Order: sequence, then C-alpha cells, then structure tokens
Amino acid sequence: MTIPAGQYSWLQHGFEYFHNPSTAVTATVRYRIGQYYNGDFNSVELTSDYRFSARFIASLGWTRQDVRLPQGSFVTNLIPFKASYAFTNARVRATGAARALQGLRPAQTPRHMASATLGWRTLSLTTRYVSAQFEDDANNRRLRDAVTLDALASLPLSPGLSVFVRGENIANARVETALSAAAIVERATPRTLWLGLRLN
Repeated sequence: MTIPAGQYSWLQHGFEYFHNPSTAVTATVRYRIGQYYNGDFNSVELTSDYRFSARFIASLGWTRQDVRLPQGSFVTNLIPFKASYAFTNARVRATGAARALQGLRPAQTPRHMASATLGWRTLSLTTRYVSAQFEDDANNRRLRDAVTLDALASLPLSPGLSVFVRGENIANARVETALSAAAIVERATPRTLWLGLRLN
C-alpha cells in the first residue's frame, strides 16, 4: 500500500472511561474515530490493571485499529504488555515415619515464578523466571534458578498466509529439571528455533 506524497491533515475525536484507580482491579476504555490521511480511522483500546499486592501490579491491554484508505484497508490487533507472578510459600506437614520432613519445602516447588511478554505488531518477546527449588523431599539436592527468553516474529505473505520464525530459550540458559543422587543433572530443552508457514 502506497499513500501519495503530499500534505495531509485530519481530525479525530476521542472518548475515554477510567475506572476507580483505588480498587484492586481497574479498567480503561478508549475509543477514537475520525480521519486518517485521506481515509477513515477508528480504534478501540482496552487496558486493565491488576493490583495483586503492594509490590506487584500486572497490566493487560488490547488495541484494535481499523484503517480504511482509498489505496486499501487494514486492521491491526495489538497486545502491548502482560505479566504474571506466582509466590508459593509451601511447607510440609509430616508426622510419624515422615516426621523428618516437617517444615521442609515440597520437592519441585519454586518459591517464585514470573513471566512477562512484550508485543509490537508481529513481534513478541517473552521472558520467564523460575527461582531455585529442591529436587528431593529431603531438600538436599537443589536445582538452581533460571531465566529464559523466547521470541516470535511473523511476516504476512498474503491475506491468508504468513511465514514465522520462533525461538525458545534463545539465550541457551541452563534450566535444571532434575538432579540425581549421583549428581547427574537433567536439563530442559536448550535453544530451539522453528521456521514455518501459517495459514490464517
């Protein structure tokens, strides 16, 4: 799509709604309508903030833009950012023969887990964090923490076909999933890349 060179001016109107920002869950709605170059434009933006605690707030949004020009039309859908966090403070309650496990952490239970995704058009990056955890019930064998980074990029070839490349653990971080008594470490999937076609 090519817009002819020249001077353009346009007028747009916007409407906004803000939910009470003092509550644990808030929402913002924005709507814009008007002109765009020598065509029409309208967009809807939804954003919601979640206050899980005084230390952690996650935001999830969605933006849809509909542009109609004499040279062609297109619609974009964007998810700007999202995040998640999990805190697990689990302890074993044991009696009898298992009393030695009293107060220990359950095996394969990380205290902290978090992820965040940033997207822009057809690109996205996701980072994940898992804190250290114990591999065994006796809390003797410790699996170290890990941070991984994933990426996705796609390129439309036609209205119904696109090519994409996806990478998982692109920094090739060491992610420990098991540790035997003989100190043999089992690792999760290392850096992995995919290239493919997607039919829409």
